[in-house]
Amino acid sequence: MADPEVPEPPKDENGKIDSSFQFKYYKEHFFDKVDFGDKRFVRSPLFHQKVEQYIEKLTVPHPDSIGRSIDVIMSKAEQNEELNQYLTAHFLNKYAKSKIMGMDAVYVYMVDNYYSKGKAEWVDSVQLFKIRDRADMMRPNLIGKKAPNFRLKDADGNYHVLYNQKSPYVVLYFWDPDCGHCKKSTPKVYEFYQNYKAKGVEVIAISTEHEEDKWRKYLEENELGWLNLRDFQYRSNFRRDYDLSGTPRIFILDKDKTIIGKRLGADQLPNFMDRIIKRDEAQKDKAATEEKEKGKTEQKIDKSKTVTQPKSNSPSKVKKSSKTQKK
Repeated sequence: MADPEVPEPPKDENGKIDSSFQFKYYKEHFFDKVDFGDKRFVRSPLFHQKVEQYIEKLTVPHPDSIGRSIDVIMSKAEQNEELNQYLTAHFLNKYAKSKIMGMDAVYVYMVDNYYSKGKAEWVDSVQLFKIRDRADMMRPNLIGKKAPNFRLKDADGNYHVLYNQKSPYVVLYFWDPDCGHCKKSTPKVYEFYQNYKAKGVEVIAISTEHEEDKWRKYLEENELGWLNLRDFQYRSNFRRDYDLSGTPRIFILDKDKTIIGKRLGADQLPNFMDRIIKRDEAQKDKAATEEKEKGKTEQKIDKSKTVTQPKSNSPSKVKKSSKTQKK
């Protein structure tokens, strides 16, 4: 399982060296000296370390990139049934347990491209149903997806629709007034709301449970001034749409209601929101600068097209000039 020997990077016609050549070569030939047909690899810590290095060190930490790297490994393991089974289960479990935000998309990728396509024949029908159902629970609330809409009542019985919210950012805070973790996080989230509402952040707090008396009592005692919504009759699908297996749960949406953050702790909200706001402001400044430069360029083009027309003699002068010539 030795690492590949990386040659010196070639030079282009201008004598310049491709700075990424050696990394690309190393990654492309990383498994050249690994015999995927060797059945002993299933129990080999060295092989496991090799796979983890490829995924964790040589792959961009984004679900799409990780999915492509998994495909590379799985294509090499097809020749070894035992190793193929081990790796398929390994990757599914790895991303089912991942605590890194957004990595649940890799679990969904594994289910859609391996388990649902008959590439895990050793899994019985009951277990396969559970695996696919778990992926279906995750799918609607992945990072980059548009958040599922909902229509819920506030304490006064007025309905509110998520997609009608006009704030640049919306934080969905799913909680339960009887939940021990929620009792610790709710004051922190409310402090965050007070500090960030002037920056365009709206918080919608949604009770996930059915005990209305406890909910109203908590609101009265704590005076939470954000938008409080509830669904005590379980008429809404938001619990499944947002995969609410526990509380508290936090989702952050942009102005288009696209999910840009999820499953953050209350303590992480300020730092995460600062980075998002800073990023968006930088993008706005860049767009404004580009628009300004575009306007200047268009003005220069318009000026260059403007040609001063020579003055022509008036008809009367031309006529008079003719008569003068006749005399």
